[in-house]
Amino acid sequence: KQIGLIPGGYPKIDAQIAIARQNTESVDKIVYAPTPNDDFNKANWARFMSINDYGKLIVATLCEAFPDLEVVFKPYGNEDENVVEGIDKHCKPYANYRLDRSGGNYMHLYSRAKVMVSDFSSTAYTFAYSTERPAVFFSHNEQLIREAGRDATDDYCVNRANVGLVCESLGDLARGVREAIDKQEEFGEKIRQTRARYLYKAGESCEYIARSVETILKGNVDPEWIVWNR
Repeated sequence: KQIGLIPGGYPKIDAQIAIARQNTESVDKIVYAPTPNDDFNKANWARFMSINDYGKLIVATLCEAFPDLEVVFKPYGNEDENVVEGIDKHCKPYANYRLDRSGGNYMHLYSRAKVMVSDFSSTAYTFAYSTERPAVFFSHNEQLIREAGRDATDDYCVNRANVGLVCESLGDLARGVREAIDKQEEFGEKIRQTRARYLYKAGESCEYIARSVETILKGNVDPEWIVWNR
């Protein structure tokens, strides 16, 4: 006869953490995974997306700056085909370029990436939290975010520096990615600290939820739960 909140965590991230930890293949890629062209929240974020105006330039810049790493363009599964084909055609001449059309099956790719380049896609945080490697946020309209005060109040914006770094121009992008690669251990510690603040039971939420069900069936209450009488 009680209602409660159980800090169960995020099982999907747990599964992704496990895949990243179990990876035995070379970590030799840079992944570009931008915000897609869709109708979800587009009015708020269209000015900050990178794929339409900067996508081909971002991928080309990365290919030229990091010839020893594979640069993978990973669009969302429902991305505009014309946009994808335009970037793919522009970047195909680079020997270290690859297009990944695996849709939602992305964790194997993420587990082999040294760094992710994104803009305002939540997949940047998925990558950082699961692999404990940094994301680089390309933000060509960062000034507008500062003027709106979102860099200080929006959780997404505030925590970019805790899971990676922000680059505001193509000229700064290669430097930012190099810094992210060179300081992976430093960023890894910041990512783990940030993940612990925002995710309950990271890496063990499935087990915790299972134990919680057992606790409920026994008629007990865990001290971590927030419980109200009905």
